[in-house]
Amino acid sequence: MLLRITPGISRIVILSCATIGASLITTPALAQAVQLDAKADAEATGPDAPPDAAAEAPAEPAAEPAPAPEPPPEVKPEPPKPPLFVAYGFIKPEIIVGQTVETFGKAIMVAPTAAAHPIADPMYGEAALSFQLQQSRVGLKINDGGPVSGRLEIDFIDDGFSHSTPIQGAGVRLRLAYITYKPGAGHTFMLGQNWDIFSPLNAQTMNVVGNSYQAGNSAFLRPQVAYTYGTGQGLEVTGAIGIRSQNTTAAINSIELGIIPTFALNVGVRKGKNWFGVSGIVGAEETTAPPARSYNGAFAANLFGTFLLSEKFTLIAEAYVGQNTNALGLLTLGTGGAVLDAGGFVSGNWKFAKMSSLLFTAGLAGVLNPADLAVGYTPAVAPVPPATVGTAAARVGIGGMESNVNLRATYVLSPLEGLQFYLEPYLFLTKHKLNAADDPTGSLSQRVAFGTQIGTRYNF
Repeated sequence: MLLRITPGISRIVILSCATIGASLITTPALAQAVQLDAKADAEATGPDAPPDAAAEAPAEPAAEPAPAPEPPPEVKPEPPKPPLFVAYGFIKPEIIVGQTVETFGKAIMVAPTAAAHPIADPMYGEAALSFQLQQSRVGLKINDGGPVSGRLEIDFIDDGFSHSTPIQGAGVRLRLAYITYKPGAGHTFMLGQNWDIFSPLNAQTMNVVGNSYQAGNSAFLRPQVAYTYGTGQGLEVTGAIGIRSQNTTAAINSIELGIIPTFALNVGVRKGKNWFGVSGIVGAEETTAPPARSYNGAFAANLFGTFLLSEKFTLIAEAYVGQNTNALGLLTLGTGGAVLDAGGFVSGNWKFAKMSSLLFTAGLAGVLNPADLAVGYTPAVAPVPPATVGTAAARVGIGGMESNVNLRATYVLSPLEGLQFYLEPYLFLTKHKLNAADDPTGSLSQRVAFGTQIGTRYNF
């Protein structure tokens, strides 16, 4: 049989054969090329192969997680600033009943300091009753605790102690008025009217103005310039220059004309709430006016101490000795250039129950050379008709006492903070120096006065 191949089929056959032939020719070559590539790969990854930079590069450490943001520091509120002005004080309504007494030489019961004078006070042996508010006081602290501070304080006793039971007629008396400047730790300057640095302590009593003055406690207030070295614990030294006494008249007198001020020094040690030490003061009393000026010397020395013997008991004590001490403005018995006097007091505060406490004071002062002491009064002058009119005896100053004892015991009930009710019996044993004509037997000079102060004190 003959096959007939058409031209189209012949072209398909020819193309198929060519394709198969090309395959037979190219496949071995392709295989050989693949083998050569595999060998090259094997050599490249063998032990002698050069390092792969990407493979050999040390792996970067994993990035540490970012720390959590710290919370902002807690802002503490600033402590509140102390107020610029702080008021303080107390209201003290009081009833005084007992035999007549005198208050710093005046025959009144405002702040008893001694038994009544038997010549200058005709009622010296009588009982009396008074209602007092004059010892109440009010004060103002200005910038207290700051580098510069001040204080003002008043009470309601007139400066001359001339009002007996004044009620609405009470006056205003300046007690404290001073500025304090603290330039650095341990250094304090004070300028103004403040407590005297001599005899710096007070007895524990509700008779805060009479205290134990003229019976062992000797110093009160003084206008002065003072410097203190001390931090409140350990050694403390204070020096002060002040005016010798007060002048309440309408003209200058020997107080100002005398020129010479007082010089005082206080050296003490503070340990906790205990404070003890010594103090001294010196000055000069002008006795002759210019131009022939002359002076009497005046000086005093003092031992003092306040001791916290337990949490419930505090003891305070002072003792002094001096010459012409009253000329220094001290509340003592020594009146006269050559007069020596001495005294002291012991006082305590015992809180024996939650609401109750007991105060006590025993004070004594005496003139050591009473022959040199002047009498403290002007004698009565009998009338000589028809030419003259008689005059009554009159007290002069606060002197003329040879000795004075002040004994007090006080029960205090404190039901609320700041509120106190008290009962304070007292006893004065006073010896006034009298002229022989007024006391020929010597028995009139020895006076005894007892009584009680009953009152309420509200501290604010």
